[in-house]
Amino acid sequence: MKEKEEVNGGDLIAHVLKSEDVKHIFAVCGMQINFVLSAAEKRGINIISFRHEGGAASAADGYARASGEVGVAAHTAGMVGLVCEPLINSFRYGTPLVVLGAASRTAGKDTGQLQDLDQRLVAIPITKWCDRIETWTRLPEYVGTAFRHAKAGFPGPAYLDLAQEVLTNKGDISTVNIPTPNQYRTKAQVAGDPEYIRQALKLLLNAEKPIILAGPDVFWSRGWDELREFAELTNIQVTYYLGLLGLIPYKHPLSVCGVNTSDADVALLIGERPNVNITRQFMTDPPLIGPDTNIIHVFPDQDTVGALFNIRLGIVGNAKTVLKQMIKETKKMQSQGQGTDHSKWLNTLQARKEEYNKKLKEMEDKFWNHRPIHLARLSREIIDAVDENATFVVDGANCTHWFRKWACTHDKYPRQTIDVLQTGISAVGPGIPMAIGTKLARMDRQVICFIGDGAFGQYAMELETAFHNRIPITVVVANNSGWGVFLGDQEWEASPRWEIFEQKIRYDKLAEALGCHGEYVEDPDEVKGALTRALEAASKGQTSLVNVVISVKNNNHQTSGFDDYITSK
Repeated sequence: MKEKEEVNGGDLIAHVLKSEDVKHIFAVCGMQINFVLSAAEKRGINIISFRHEGGAASAADGYARASGEVGVAAHTAGMVGLVCEPLINSFRYGTPLVVLGAASRTAGKDTGQLQDLDQRLVAIPITKWCDRIETWTRLPEYVGTAFRHAKAGFPGPAYLDLAQEVLTNKGDISTVNIPTPNQYRTKAQVAGDPEYIRQALKLLLNAEKPIILAGPDVFWSRGWDELREFAELTNIQVTYYLGLLGLIPYKHPLSVCGVNTSDADVALLIGERPNVNITRQFMTDPPLIGPDTNIIHVFPDQDTVGALFNIRLGIVGNAKTVLKQMIKETKKMQSQGQGTDHSKWLNTLQARKEEYNKKLKEMEDKFWNHRPIHLARLSREIIDAVDENATFVVDGANCTHWFRKWACTHDKYPRQTIDVLQTGISAVGPGIPMAIGTKLARMDRQVICFIGDGAFGQYAMELETAFHNRIPITVVVANNSGWGVFLGDQEWEASPRWEIFEQKIRYDKLAEALGCHGEYVEDPDEVKGALTRALEAASKGQTSLVNVVISVKNNNHQTSGFDDYITSK
């Protein structure tokens, strides 16, 4: 007879996490959640402890975006408010997260006990799924349910509130049903309606000015090869919102990210949630869909298809699966002679792409010797300093609006650049923890976090997290001593004190105090050397930071003439 094995709730949760092949948990320790962390570590799951719960959940978000897998975060009782920002970002962007939130004892509800809070009330509006578990024997079922919801359809965050007693109580593990992943979720994907596939292809193949606007579900479904095959088969060019998905390399002749495509007559909007900013100029980014564009919307969730825009045709389906269907049907239709020559449109967009790159070079030349250092030069210097396969995590308003213009031209693989502000609530700050999570997903590649000094201040202490856990990222701080996006065309001295910081703060000294390699740069001709030394330190296992003093006045995209250079047709 099998000997009785007594385990606590943390052990039951760890069993499911291990069966889900979870490699890392991003967490801040605490009395209740430690039962989960200890059990998970015993099963070989790496625990990365952060200084702030928001940093931990943001790192899980970064890990998911870089790996395509579920990111797992955990916090102790009552701390749900501290993970709201990453939950909202992952909910809006569609990042598969599972957040395990420990809670106080159910018996002590409404008694004033320490950390007493119904965390569901906070989490429900900003998650795909949220529930509370109070029954010890059902723990594995509920954890599995969280993973199912995080991955199903268009992904997103799932939050599980764990009553303290279900974590601390013990029982015989043989009395508990612990299902394997294939017993509580399926990998089967939704295919598009064949008739709607044919109708969509008739529109696309007979269009004079077609465009493919690919979104995150192409990445989550791992459909980038099918996207490229379909684009090449139909000779239709591809773009993305904010230009940063990298689903096909920028140098591919059918990649036209970064240019205005709003005069397209038919657009295949695949795997992208409706977003009003793709229909108009957003900051420094051009419109991608115009008022006369016929939209074919493909998305895995039926309640999203047709939202916001007046669509011509809607298809419910997984992006990769639908693209496979489209490839098969296109070959059949082309063999029957169907299709319209749109070579003039191809040449038009290619000319815009060439003009885009020309304008970037003009911006570099214009500001190359500018003192203080200009973001146009700093962006180019970073691109030139890194390996071709390096990953960027970009954070901060001005930093993001400038750098992504150069970053999209560097893209060689899917999600090479991770934009912190993309489709979330545009709250700056989580770049460093997101870079930590990204590095754990891509340990064989350089990971560079390019961040403004305002954003840097949000989670600066997570530099110690990177150093302590031997996760060597390189952080480049664009230090303009203020909230640059609001400063406009005014000097630091003339700015309201609530829009500025102390000048030239030595963030590099802070980094050194936390065990990292630090560099300080004011001279534009010293940027290259500082970046080289910082990247070399990271290659040897030491997190590094380059503190670059940049211009306040001329880096604001609204007042620098940036729009005139970049967003015109």
